[in-house]
Amino acid sequence: MTPVADTPPLVVGGGGGSGTRVVAQILTEAGLYIGRDLNGPLDNLWFTLLFKQRGLLGTGPLPPEAELPALETELRLLKAGLFGPAARSGSDLAFLLGKAAAMARTGHAPNGSGKGLWPYLRLGKGLLPFTLPDDRLGWGFKEPNAHIFLPQLARAFPGLRYIHVMRHGLDMALSGNQQQLYNWGPLFGIDGTGAEDAPRRSLAYWVRSNQRTLDFSARALPGRHLVLRFETLVADPRAAVDEILAFAGLSLPPQERDRLAGLPREPGSMGRYRAAPPEAFAARDIEAVRALGFEVDPAYAA
Repeated sequence: MTPVADTPPLVVGGGGGSGTRVVAQILTEAGLYIGRDLNGPLDNLWFTLLFKQRGLLGTGPLPPEAELPALETELRLLKAGLFGPAARSGSDLAFLLGKAAAMARTGHAPNGSGKGLWPYLRLGKGLLPFTLPDDRLGWGFKEPNAHIFLPQLARAFPGLRYIHVMRHGLDMALSGNQQQLYNWGPLFGIDGTGAEDAPRRSLAYWVRSNQRTLDFSARALPGRHLVLRFETLVADPRAAVDEILAFAGLSLPPQERDRLAGLPREPGSMGRYRAAPPEAFAARDIEAVRALGFEVDPAYAA
């Protein structure tokens, strides 16, 4: 039998607050190992330490795919830290200490989250030995920002499977979680800071970043990517659970699938975009939300 660590990973990404947490919960309760250092939303914090860094891919619009930074050291240490002591050489340890020091200074969110001791706590966990539990049936991780690095991840891990979670772009534009806009907006030609026109800029980021991920997945991951709309997940959770488990190659008896179908909950924030006037958003981006398969109130017609 092939060791779990030698199989391709399953990665979950999407917008912050899009519903990736419940997808990760379904997968881990079905037997997937998603990391040993997780927060409440089940983000893999080792990935966060290595990758959630403004400027890691540059400070301007993304270059062509072939010219993207390879991030070979980050990707190698990503898997090393998930399965055992991350640093096996002095140079690896120095690299990781540099990562931790940089995040300790700048954090990874506009409110300063990640500053101080936080990255050193992550580093400490990644340097510890680790034994994978015997009941794990595969491995992967969930971190919303993974979609930004999907081209590098796909090259580093042949056979990688990817679940992209999408939630209605107009609702996401009014979310209090705008960390991705802050960190990655400039990669799409969008100012990620400031409060002026924030919903408009957030929706523009949602459209451009999702279109990039969907285009790449369709081209580079045929048969190995699943697009999951949060609204569909909460409307018909049993069907969504069956789809997620089938994609992941995980088998559970019907009663367990029924139990997992009870995990998704419809939040009270669904449809909150109706509290904002249509002119708060660019008409072309409203139309893009509709083109991506989301229902939009007729009052927001382009």
